[in-house]
Amino acid sequence: MNIDRWADTRLGSGIITSSGSEYRVNCPFCKARVGREDTKLHMYISMVKPVASCKRCDWGGHYVELVMSVEGCQYAEALEHIGNPLPDISRYDTIFSPRGLSHTIEMCAPPGFMPFTGGLTESVEGDVALKYAKSRLKICRSSHPLLINHFGYVPGSNRLWILIDEWFWQGRSLVDSNDVKYISPPWPKGDSLWNAKALEIHDHIIVCEGVFSAHHAGPNALALCGKKATPEQIERIVSKKPQSVKIMLDAGAYLESLYLAADLLLVGYSGRIYLHSLYSGDPADSLVGEVEEYDWSSGVIAALEP
Repeated sequence: MNIDRWADTRLGSGIITSSGSEYRVNCPFCKARVGREDTKLHMYISMVKPVASCKRCDWGGHYVELVMSVEGCQYAEALEHIGNPLPDISRYDTIFSPRGLSHTIEMCAPPGFMPFTGGLTESVEGDVALKYAKSRLKICRSSHPLLINHFGYVPGSNRLWILIDEWFWQGRSLVDSNDVKYISPPWPKGDSLWNAKALEIHDHIIVCEGVFSAHHAGPNALALCGKKATPEQIERIVSKKPQSVKIMLDAGAYLESLYLAADLLLVGYSGRIYLHSLYSGDPADSLVGEVEEYDWSSGVIAALEP
């Protein structure tokens, strides 16, 4: 990234430190933060890590945040200012076939996938993806096993990539734009479920829409990666014969919850079904809502009747 060239243009000529690892320029925040403009090059921009800081007013952050603040723009436009525009995401469609050609890997990943292994990712984009994942999962450590095993980034895609199941993944957009929020492999979802192992070790299952929701709902929660379950997902859940299934989709998805309950019953599920209707948001934000219980098909059918 040409952060030093951008800084010369927008902040005035700077100098490289004697170690060659930092670039010094006048800080654009000093006047507002300490009352006087900086004329002594107190802003240090790292040339080896994606960070910048002012030794005078104590401003600090990613240097893309510096660009966004000075230019008054969003993340994607900031990348363009420093010579790294957003790419065409269509090139991340893969030629992998469902279930993959190799049976030696546990999870299928998009081409170029870089897992989070802790610490800085040596990429502004990677650090933004890691920061977003940690904030949504509400965890602080970069070495959290969930991050290491299921989350990462693909350089140049500007997405957080989530490994869902052995042959399915999702890329969550990191930019505030009209871009598609989630993209997936160019093949059907099939029976893929986030945290499918819960079906092997828990008798009481929770079904959510998304990964972040399932993470907050509990270790026995699955994610459909969508509001509607595929026939294969339904079969997979029913085949494990859990004692109960609690359907906890996002707020406003009550009708979809009823349809999911009906689909479970049609395939032969005979356990108890609970519909947990949230008052607002999704399970990643709040678990507060109203719970209805069904243990016979007539109750669900009656609820679906106009």
